[in-house]
Order: sequence, then C-alpha cells, then structure tokens
Amino acid sequence: MPKANEAFKEKLKAAAKAKAPADDRSARRRVSRQTSVRDLDEPSGVNADSTGVLSVALNSKPAAGVVQAVESEQLDLPTDLASPDEARLLFMIYCYSKPAQGPEEKELCCRMLPLLVLVYEAILEKVLDFDYAPVCKLVSNNGLSMRMWMNICQDAVSSFDRFVLAGLVSRMSLLTEDQQVVHALQITPKGVSVCEAMTPAVTLQLREFLYHGRKLLQIALEGYTWYVFTEDGFQKESSVTDTEDVSYVSSPYLPNCLRMGTTPMLDNAKRAHESASGETAIQDELSEALYLMNVHVLVAEYVPVGENQMIGMNERLGSLDRCKGGMFTATVDRSPTDTQFNVATGLTNVRVLDFENIRCVNVEAEINYPEDDGIVQVEYFGIHISSAGSVFYGLRVDAVEDRMGDRTSLDHLSRVLVDIHQDSSRILHDVLSDFQRQMLDILHRGETANRPKFNIVIADEIVPFEDAQSYVQKSEFANELRQVIGDTQLALCFGPANKNLLLVAKDGILICGPQAKILEQIAVLHGALQSRSTFLGQLFVRLFILDSRLKSVRRLIYRDLKKDPENPGKIRLILNAASRDINFIQQMLEAVTVSVRSTVLPSRGDAPDIQGIEKVLEALDSDMVQRSLILRCKDLSKLMHGLSSTILTLTGASDIVNRTQMDQVVTGIHDNFSRLVDASKNEERSSRSLQVIEVVVAGSLCFFLIDRIFGCGDFGPNIDPPTWVIETAYPIVKIPAVWFLLNLAATAVFCLLLIRFSDHLKNSANGVCMIRRTLNIKYNSKALRQEIGRKIVVSSTSFKQSSRVIHTVMYEEPTFSELGRAGVQTELIYDSAHEFLLKANIQYNQTMSGLNDQELFKKWVQRMVESGVVDSKDAPMRLQAEKPRVRLTRYHKTTTDGSNEESTVGKHGQDDDKAVKSEKDDKPPSLSKNVTGDSGASLLSDDTDSTRDHVFGDSPSSPSNMGAWHRK
Repeated sequence: MPKANEAFKEKLKAAAKAKAPADDRSARRRVSRQTSVRDLDEPSGVNADSTGVLSVALNSKPAAGVVQAVESEQLDLPTDLASPDEARLLFMIYCYSKPAQGPEEKELCCRMLPLLVLVYEAILEKVLDFDYAPVCKLVSNNGLSMRMWMNICQDAVSSFDRFVLAGLVSRMSLLTEDQQVVHALQITPKGVSVCEAMTPAVTLQLREFLYHGRKLLQIALEGYTWYVFTEDGFQKESSVTDTEDVSYVSSPYLPNCLRMGTTPMLDNAKRAHESASGETAIQDELSEALYLMNVHVLVAEYVPVGENQMIGMNERLGSLDRCKGGMFTATVDRSPTDTQFNVATGLTNVRVLDFENIRCVNVEAEINYPEDDGIVQVEYFGIHISSAGSVFYGLRVDAVEDRMGDRTSLDHLSRVLVDIHQDSSRILHDVLSDFQRQMLDILHRGETANRPKFNIVIADEIVPFEDAQSYVQKSEFANELRQVIGDTQLALCFGPANKNLLLVAKDGILICGPQAKILEQIAVLHGALQSRSTFLGQLFVRLFILDSRLKSVRRLIYRDLKKDPENPGKIRLILNAASRDINFIQQMLEAVTVSVRSTVLPSRGDAPDIQGIEKVLEALDSDMVQRSLILRCKDLSKLMHGLSSTILTLTGASDIVNRTQMDQVVTGIHDNFSRLVDASKNEERSSRSLQVIEVVVAGSLCFFLIDRIFGCGDFGPNIDPPTWVIETAYPIVKIPAVWFLLNLAATAVFCLLLIRFSDHLKNSANGVCMIRRTLNIKYNSKALRQEIGRKIVVSSTSFKQSSRVIHTVMYEEPTFSELGRAGVQTELIYDSAHEFLLKANIQYNQTMSGLNDQELFKKWVQRMVESGVVDSKDAPMRLQAEKPRVRLTRYHKTTTDGSNEESTVGKHGQDDDKAVKSEKDDKPPSLSKNVTGDSGASLLSDDTDSTRDHVFGDSPSSPSNMGAWHRK
C-alpha cells in the first residue's frame, strides 16, 4: 500500500509535466498515463488517440483497482491526495455535502458515521482498497445512545483528518439529544474544485456504486441494523455490524503483581496448532504493516464492588469450598425444587486460583460460548476482581489463524480483542450480583454488554521497530495501531539502546521490548486509573442525560401539560425513574470516589531500574491522573446535588399541578352536577305539566263518555233517547247542578285511577335490584349443565386465562317458577377447568317479588343446592338468616310549598326516622349501595363482595326528585 501511494504521486508529477497548452481545456483533461495500483492489465474502454495518449470513454467502466492519473493543476495540490482511493474518498464527501452559495442557502453536511458505513460497503464492492477492523462505537438514535461493534476503516478516518488539515474538507461537531458528540464533514470550495477536476477514470466506478438507479445511496439505522437504501425503493441490510470472527488459541494470564498465590495457570501452547485448522470470517484481503511477537493482553474496567459484595462473590464462586469454582450462569432458577432444568448453551467454567475474602479473587475462566461453524477458539481468561472495583481480564495469544504467537498481526489482534471485550462482559455478568448488574444497566442504559474497556498490550517485540515518532506520523502504522489502542497520543523509546517502545493512546497502551514485562505493575496501575476515568466519563454523560429528561419534565409541567391528558402520568413516571437513577448514581459515585482516594501510588524509588524509566513515569504521570480523578469526583458530586434539588423542585411543582388539576376536575364536576340539578328541575316541572295535561285530557274524555252514554238529548234530531236514559238520567238532569257534580265526581274517580295505574307502572319499572356476590365455591359440572339447560339462556361467552377457562352465562328463570315471577335474571361466572363458581350477579324486581335481597338470595342458593350444583356444606346458609347492615344518612327535602322536611334514607331508600341511630356517613344516597354483613365471608371467601343496586321512584337519587334533595 505505501509503495502504491508513492507510485501514484510520481505519476501525478509525470502527468503534470506532460500537460497540454493552457488554452486547450479539453486536452488538459486527457490522461497522460494509465495507472494501476496493483499493476493490472489494460482495462476495457481505454483507447489510444492519435497523439498516443490513453483516454477513457465516459460510458466505459474501468476494472477494479484501475485509476487514472490527473494533472497537478487539476488537483491544485497533488500532495493533498496520497492515493487514488483518497481521491475517491474525497469525491464521496463531495457527493453528500455542499457549501452554501449565499446567505439564503443552507449548508449541506454529511455525518461521519453513515459515511463510514458507505466506505465499508465500498470496500466490499472493491471500489475502495482499504482495510477495516471492528471498533465499538457509541451511536445515538432517537434520543437513545447505544454501543455497537462496527467495521470501521481507520484508513478512511485518517484520510478525513488529512482532508481537514489540507483545507479540502471542513469538520463540524454537534450534540445529540442524549449529549453525545457527533461529527460531520462538508466539502470546501477548494475541495469542490479538486473534485470537479477529477477525470472519469477516477470517479466512474464510485459513481456507479453511489448512484443506484440514478438515486444517491442513503444510510439509515433501525434498531441495531444499518440499511443502505435509495428513494426509488432499493434497500439492503448492511453487514457493517457483523464482527468477523477468527480462529485462535489463548492461555490465561495475570501479572505477578495481581497474584497472591503460586497456583500455576493453564498453558495452551501445545494446542496452538488447532487454530490453523479453523476457518476465518474475514471477507477482505488484509494488508499488514506491523506485527507483534509473544503478545500478552490485559483488558481493564471498573465495576462497583465493595467489601460486602466481594464476600458475596467469593461465596458464589465457592472460594471457601473444597471444590472451588464450577460452571456459572446468570439464569434465575424459578423452580428451585424441581428435579431437572434446562439452560442455554455457553456456560463458563471457572477455577479459583487464589483469593482474600474481602480484598480480591483471581480465577481462571474457560469460555464455552458457541461460535460459527468452522471457527475454532480455545479461549481461556485470567480474571482479577478486587474490592476496590478493579477488574482485569488477561490472556496470552498462542496462535491466530495459521500464525503462531511470535507473529501476531494487528488486524487479527483487533478481532481477538472484540471477542475478549464481548466474552468478558458475559463472564462478569454471570458472577456479579443482581444489584451490581442493575447499577451497570442504569449507568450504560441497557448497553452493558458493549461497555467501554481499557486495553493493555504487552509484547516482546514490534516489527518493524523504528523510531517512536514513526508510529505516530506514518499513516500506515498509526492506522493499524488505532485498531487496537485507539488514537496514539504519545510515543517514546526507553531502555538499553532504546529497544523498548511505549505507546500511550486513547483506548489503551502498548508496551514492546525485552524489558516490557518489567513494567507490568506500572501498566496495571495505569489501566486501573484509566478505567476509573472511563467510568467517571460514563457517569458524567449519564447525569447530562438525566438533566435532559428533567428538562422535558419541566416543559411538560409549565408548557405542555394541557395538551395531553396523559402528561401527568408521564411526569410521575419520569420523576420516579429519575429518583431511582439518582440514588444508584450516587452510590456508584461514592464507590468510585472511595476507590480513587484509596489507590496507593508507588514511589519513584520503587520503580524498576531501567534506563529511561523516568520518561515512562513522566509520560504516564499517575499522580496527575489521580488528582484529576479526585477533582472530577467532586465536580460530579456537585452536579448530582443540583439534580437532586431539581427533582425535589419538580416533584413539588408536579404536586401543585396535580392539586390544581384536581380542583379543576372537582369544579367541573360541581358545575356539571349543578347543570344536572337544573335539568332535573326542568324535567320535574315538565313532568308536572305533563301530569296536569294528562288529568285535563282524562277529564275531558270522562265528560265525553258520560255525555255519549247518557245522551242528554244529543242522540240526534230524529232519534229519541232510550227509555232507561229518560227514566234514570232525566230526573237528575232536571235538578240544578246535580248532573254537573256527578260528572265531576266521575271524572275525579277516573283521573285518580289513571294516576294510580301510572304510579304502579313506574314503581314496577323502578323496582329492579342487583345483587353481586363473589362465590369461589366448588360445583358439580354435570348438575350445572342440567340446571342451565332448564333456563332461558340469554348469552354465553368463554375465554382462557393462563390455566383457567372462564365461562360467563346469563340466563332467565322460567315465568312459571317463583323466581321467574320475580323477574330474576342471573349472570353466572365460573371456571370449568377447576370447577369453581366465581361470581353471581342476580337481577330481580323487588316490587314484583316482595322480597328483599337476603330473602331472594336465600331462595337462589336453595335452588342451587336442590339441583345439586353446589353441596349443602359449601352453601353459605347462615348468611341468609342475617340482616344486612345499612348505613343511614339524614337528608332534608325542600317541598313544593317551600317548607323543609327531614327524612332518613334507610334500607330500600324509604323514609324511616326511627331507624336513625348515627350520622357517621354524610354521603348522599346514590343508585348503588353497599350492603355488607358479618356473614359475608361464609358465602364465598373472606373478601366477599356484596353490592346491591336500587332504582326507586321515591328515592332521593331518582332523577325526578334529585333537584329537591340537598344534604343537611
């Protein structure tokens, strides 16, 4: 790759020397020389013109890897682009961004992460000749952050940086809703001129890749899956999140400074040949610039532990048992008394090496997680867990693919590290307590499996070994190192003849050389401090996310409360979750603060006696790191105190808003009730007017009938009245006013009978009562089917609820039976799976039956016993003999003449002044009354639900009388 880049630059210079005259613009765009990075044959579509210069037709498609050199004036600065792939990469940015041409036009930018997904897809399509490696990226989507492993091209990331430094691209940083930093790129006018000067041979294949069906490819994330799509309907799932497994063999490893015993660890060097028999999932051809010899890897992280949790962990690991360790899983046993159980494959076999009960434990773990077909992984970890929260996972790389441990490629090592990060999270998840898992879940918002860790790589030698600055300045070295330890921040050589190398990076450190193992203790201390720094960074982000959620609560309270009736419920849920989170975060902050303060740093006199060790200690500067961590803990404590106060303030404001809303609801209910009372008064006046009209019409009818029956000279001009009329009516008619008085009396009797009949119909309609009972008693299924078969079934439904089959049957009693004459309609709810009667709702007409609820229910129970549905032992017979207790309330009624009349609403809504003994309950009567008794438990269970609904014509809650009743 570097040689190809140098050849490309030389051909750029040659093209500049052979450029055409300045006035011939078409000739200046011709190709001076055909260039192939991989020395391919002459591609199709390339023809020689009359001058012997090769040109490429616009519609021809060049072969993969074939590019066309451009003149120096066309690229403005030829040295800005190190390779043809960088030229295509710049053109890709040019297609997705555009600088504003005026104040009214908006800037068009391209986000870097979707652009890297496009770069990965272009690599798979052989459009770009770059390498990629899995990297854990923090992705923000729909206001939520998630960590996912993505195949990122570090060559492209390095090229983006060079574009920014050269002025070809500008870089923009934004904040997401959850306070994550997102970078975006935009082509500059200088970059636009360079891209427009590129010849079709450079961009043709890229254009065909980007413009699918004349529409530009777009990138979108749904869940954990990236999609490549276009506006015309094309869509494809990207494999950018599919990390490529490699076959490897490893042995457990822990530095001596972490060990407390001499128990030897397992050595798998004799099994190194097994990795060569395995397969690889890598799709791309990897280019190798660096490799390491005899690699030892430590992965560090911080987890809140503490002394009590340490003791509990040792108990779970069986450190004090005769047979220490064993197979572990985080599966919760829901049936611990059953004989057998099933568990998913992929258990962890743990062997305890040494421990101190309240301080730490060292274990050796064998990973048995299932892998893809053909992948062979002999994976063993050494794990150190301390009460201070330091967790280290260590292994020695014995072989990767067909290479032994003395020649480990960084591309392969990056994929091995992915396995270490993922599997170590699963291992620790199995041994942590539920409380610790809950803390990590709150901190990482459910992304605990991909939480960040710090890498420590120790090797005997790095090949090629060069000056320290070469690993920072040379892009091919820096890109491969970035795959393992992140962006390199510092590099130095130390030791005899400067044969040892230290690289300090963002996500890890790399120590290489003959004396590398001597610096294990310094590396472990640095890893412990950096893991705490990462943990504090996660806490800081989590507090900002919590602050953002509290701001949304503030908006809901003060601005958007009335827009959605469900907002008060949302406010309560968010505040409850925020209170829970702040409590856990406070505990985590206290734990990490104690851990940082209790970290003992070795003095410089205790440092190893190696030439240049002072430079190493100065580069790592553990004292400064510890002081900065203490200051960060204090700052986080202030932020958390402010958020706690904010939660209290918002909780108080929420209570005030809830009370205000409750007042509004009560006011609305009062207004609605007042309108209902007014409507009831109007209805009462209308009813009285209608009753007067009925009486007048009835009187007129009565007068008409008497007149027609007795004639009184009105039988017609030629018809004489009958003899009985003359003998009976005429003598009375002749007496003044007697006949009229008789007519009035008959009319009064007729109207009185009509009013009585109307009241009878009204009372018959208003005498409907409902008895609701919760039974929960055993029944005979055969007898129940026979009993229901003798009834008039109105409706029947059934449904299955877990292990129960619930049936609901509504039936009416035959009219010839005693219960039928009472208009009894029963709704019976029972469980056919367990043969239990659950509930009975009995509706009857009290006016027609003349029975109260206890008497009627007694007859209903007797009927069920006689039919054999329930056993007499289970029937609650003593309930039927007891009288229910009815709450009495005194009310006064405003009569039509304006006087006040006191009464007491008693058992059936009738007035009974003698029944008044107390006025404890001042609730107004309603259409539903609770009738309870001491014997209610004997019917069904101890929580008998007995409710009786009454509708009476004389009840104060009747619509016709509601306006006249008021609470005293």
